[in-house]
Amino acid sequence: MKNIQVSNDIIPIAKFKTNASSIMEDVKLNHKSIVITKKGEAAGVLISPEDYDRLVEKDTFRQAIVHGLHDAETGKIQSDTESKAFRRDSPRSAPPPGSEKS
Repeated sequence: MKNIQVSNDIIPIAKFKTNASSIMEDVKLNHKSIVITKKGEAAGVLISPEDYDRLVEKDTFRQAIVHGLHDAETGKIQSDTESKAFRRDSPRSAPPPGSEKS
């Protein structure tokens, strides 16, 4: 995702409505972000699907790190030995149909 260029990448909603197809194509091909304004104020941001997916993935990863750090700070962690014992004692799922040996 490229940085926003104020002169080109902030457009009023009327211009977006008129040129939506070409603007969306430009966003997708060039990974641009477009700020759409309404009455002079930012009303939305248009980004490519790939850039959106990347942002969601990064946010999910960051949240997992924060959650893990919180667990570590509050003692909600397991030692390697405890983790191995848990896996060893967990019920195994049934084998897939047709995989049993006769």
